[in-house]
Amino acid sequence: VTQRGYQAGSQGPAEKKGRIWGLQDFLSELGLSEYEEEVVKWASDMSAISLEELVENAQDLSEAIGLKPLERKRLERHGPQAMRQIVAQRPQR
Repeated sequence: VTQRGYQAGSQGPAEKKGRIWGLQDFLSELGLSEYEEEVVKWASDMSAISLEELVENAQDLSEAIGLKPLERKRLERHGPQAMRQIVAQRPQR
């Protein structure tokens, strides 16, 4: 897993406003990259700022962005493990 989500700069490892660190990798790992724009919008609307919040709210997220049944199951079953792997690679502040 790469760290494409990392944005160096004055905010350190934080993403640009409205973005979640590691989101691209997370969605790619789950085969859900095509939903990135919808996930970013949902996260912004819900004030979600981390992968952990996406995983905790997987059912609501799935419904809001219109995931297909198998995609929803993939997010709910494999999302926690994918999130842990990506978060473990997050640079220390």
